[in-house]
Amino acid sequence: IIPQDFLNRNTFVFVGRLGFEKAVDVMLEGFSTITASHPEARLLIIGEGPAHEQIDQIIKDKKLEKNIFLTGKIPNNEIINSMLLTKVCAFVTASLSENQAMTVIEALCSGCPVICANVDNMTTLVSSEQGWYFKPSDTKDLGTKFIQAITNQDERDLKAVNARKSINKFDGREVAKEFTKIYKDLLKMKEDGFFVPGGERKLKSYNKHLNHKPE
Repeated sequence: IIPQDFLNRNTFVFVGRLGFEKAVDVMLEGFSTITASHPEARLLIIGEGPAHEQIDQIIKDKKLEKNIFLTGKIPNNEIINSMLLTKVCAFVTASLSENQAMTVIEALCSGCPVICANVDNMTTLVSSEQGWYFKPSDTKDLGTKFIQAITNQDERDLKAVNARKSINKFDGREVAKEFTKIYKDLLKMKEDGFFVPGGERKLKSYNKHLNHKPE
């Protein structure tokens, strides 16, 4: 059961595997930089993984038991059905290696702004109008984004409205259209000799093929 004081706009939430490849330690360090000035801040960590015990120990070492709560694994459908993502301040991930991160997409579609690292595979999912970017692995910069999110309610609410619009971007039909376009582009590139020795020289004309419209 999630404590009531973790179900409000002072709370940040992470959902995912508890492994250091997810940079959970960076997230914890960044969060720890704001608790002295913002003791009301909360971090809800949902998930299980090999780093669970180490993460729990970090929380105890930093004396953040009142500010951080580990729930263990909760099925995604329960998270969505509980409307949890509509109640908190923002979703946070410090990972540098997410691809099509479903938890990030689910957060956006629920109208939950996202705090994430300023790396290509995250910024393609989250626009600056839907969240906050911090410098990769920079815990101090991450801390400033936590503070921005928790102290500027108007900015946070505007990002939440923009985040919810992602439901159109990630609609199954729209995703299918994108994959179809990519497939056609790849076929065209193959026909034009991109994938043979020396084909890399043709990459200069790649933009022309991206805009290619079959007759």
